[in-house]
Order: sequence, then structure tokens, then C-alpha cells
Amino acid sequence: LQTINIILRILYRARAELLPKIFTNLGSDYEERVLLSITNEILKSVVIIQRTLITQRVSELVTEYAAQFGLLLDDISITHLSFGP
Repeated sequence: LQTINIILRILYRARAELLPKIFTNLGSDYEERVLLSITNEILKSVVIIQRTLITQRVSELVTEYAAQFGLLLDDISITHLSFGP
């Protein structure tokens, strides 16, 4: 197996009308509890050779899953991708 290192940047915002529900259900650290875990899980499952396809697919899936928690993604991009020996 080859090691792949990825640094990902996500710009997001919570849907204003769902903020009370988000804070009640997830707490004030919702971004760490939700976005970090779903993003890492999805990144591991999606990584393939073509960076454009990776970004597109990760963006689609993170957007879809984040929407379930009332979060809207404004932008997502892979800022670093390297392959180990």
C-alpha cells in the first residue's frame, strides 16, 4: 500500500435558521464533531489518482453529508496531495 497525505481546506457556514437545533444537538464544537469526522472518512474512501475528480467527489459527498447537519459548504479544495514511497 502507498501512503497518501492530503491537506484539505473547507469553507463552510451553518444554516442560520438551524443554528439553535445545531447547537442543541451537536454543541458549540459542531464543526469538529461533524465536519472533521465525515471529511476524513470520505477522503479515505474517495482518493484516486486524478486530483480534479477527487476534489469534485469529496465536495459532493461532504456537501451532502454536511447538509444533514444544517451546514452549507461554500468552497472545498485540496491544498496538498503527496504520495509516500
